[in-house]
This record gives sequence, structure tokens and C-alpha cells, in this order.
Amino acid sequence: MNFIGSLLGTIGFVFGIPVGLFLGFLIFISTESTDVKIPFIRPLQELDRSSLVDILPEIPLWVKHPDYERFVICGLILIRQYVA
Repeated sequence: MNFIGSLLGTIGFVFGIPVGLFLGFLIFISTESTDVKIPFIRPLQELDRSSLVDILPEIPLWVKHPDYERFVICGLILIRQYVA
């Protein structure tokens, strides 16, 4: 009886994993949002001054300030000196 239980458990595992993955994939595809718009992409050279000012807050700090990582590391070192 113990052998049959192990065999059925293994068979259930072997068949259950692919069936579960397949059903999960179907559910994921069916719940995918359809209201996502395709972004309008242009090079920065084509944008005018007002458009560049509008997108400036969306640009990450490490792009705006190339030495951002160095400033962060120096700030962490200074904080640790005061704490210790």
C-alpha cells in the first residue's frame, strides 16, 4: 500500500506541475490589462525646451547627476563617522 501511495503521489506531481503551470499561464494571459497605451518615443534631440522641462522630474537622479553614486557613498561614510 505504501508503494502505491508513493507511486500515485509521484504521478500526481509529474502531471500536476505542467497542468498547473499551463492553467496559471492561461489565467495570467486572460487577466492582462488591455488599456495600456503604446508610448510615443522620440529622441531627446527632437524635443523642444518645454517638453524637456516636463519630463525632467521623471529622469532618475543617476542620469541627471553622473556623480550621484559617489555623493551617496560619501554621505553614508559621513553618517557612519558621526554615528560611531
